[in-house]
Order: sequence, then structure tokens, then C-alpha cells
Amino acid sequence: TVDRCRPGLPPEVLAAFSDAAYNLGEHVACDGNRSTAARMLAAGDITGACNQLPRWSKARVAGFLIDLPGLVKRREMERQLCLQGARA
Repeated sequence: TVDRCRPGLPPEVLAAFSDAAYNLGEHVACDGNRSTAARMLAAGDITGACNQLPRWSKARVAGFLIDLPGLVKRREMERQLCLQGARA
């Protein structure tokens, strides 16, 4: 899905955003109306898009949005992988 909406991304960036899209939905990479990361990818700002990934680490618990430790780790791993591709 990510490759269809953002063709030509470096493999690491594609992998990171594909993982995020699997967990969050394709809007994280494809829908510029809902995602700053998607807007940045569309504009070619890969580093900026990678640095947006940690913003998606919250879940609603008892009506409140809180950081979940597992999501914080997952998003940071995606960010690091993504940045490797941004530097390549």
C-alpha cells in the first residue's frame, strides 16, 4: 500500500512506513489530510517524515490518550530504520 501511494522510497523508509501503516493504517504515509508525515513524504522531506513517526505512540485508555511503552519502542525503531534510508 505504501509503495503504491509513495513509489520510489528508499527500502528502509518503505519498510518503516509499511510497518507503521500495518499498525496504524495507510493514512500515516498516504493521507496528507490526516498525517503530517504523509505530507512530508509527498514533498520529499524524508527526514522530516521519519521524525514524525514517534508522534504515533499513543492509545486511548479509559478515555485518555497516553503513551504506551511498547508503541514508543516500536515507533523509535521505525524512526531509526527510516532515518537510515533518508541518509542513503
